[in-house]
Amino acid sequence: MSMKSGICGLCKNEAQLCESHIIPEVFYTKLYDSQGRALGITGVGHKKSAVVQKGLRDYLLCKDCETLRNRDVEQPYMAQWQLNNETGNKLLPDESIVLKFDHDIFIRYHLYILFLASIAATPDWSEVSLGVHEERIRKYLFDGTMLDPSLFSVAGTLMVEKDGTAWDRVVFPPRQYRLFNQRCYGLTFGGVRWGYCISSHRNRHLEAVSIDKNGNFPLMSSLYSEHQHVHDAGRALQ
Repeated sequence: MSMKSGICGLCKNEAQLCESHIIPEVFYTKLYDSQGRALGITGVGHKKSAVVQKGLRDYLLCKDCETLRNRDVEQPYMAQWQLNNETGNKLLPDESIVLKFDHDIFIRYHLYILFLASIAATPDWSEVSLGVHEERIRKYLFDGTMLDPSLFSVAGTLMVEKDGTAWDRVVFPPRQYRLFNQRCYGLTFGGVRWGYCISSHRNRHLEAVSIDKNGNFPLMSSLYSEHQHVHDAGRALQ
């Protein structure tokens, strides 16, 4: 495992830092060829692309914090994600479904992604800048310091083909946009276009599409070809 000295982004201790995945590596596996490589669209150079191995990573967390994240957040979340999808049912375009999660695990999982994207130094994540929220989220993830979960909203749209097959062989880094007058970040992984919004005040419109206190998460579906970021990636590759 490649490591380097630095300050852990979570515990703030000086340590050997792991190459942390912002988006967990499990969502890159369908992108890899037989040699563990994927195509990364850069939009620059002759080929407009580059080979990516083991996903997009940065030196962010010490080994202890990386282990805790994987054991206490990622593994429980993925167990619930797989349980929600165990039947393999297809979701046709413009249909919707309500998934069931543990509320705290769901929020912590997605806040980890947003937080690590904010502290990452590599250009892929430069769109994410959480400002005053960054330290509040860090304390919540590290030691459970109170954070009002209603100020963090997560919306999801399943990207599908015409027959309802999930279009899950892509990962897109974040793009910033505004929704209901709030700054939001769009990321794509696991076949879902995720929308993350965090604010200093509650927004009822965003709460309506996010997970509720009982763990019910509404997931909509739409044709992958209707998403602007998909067209942008195609133009960059061309």
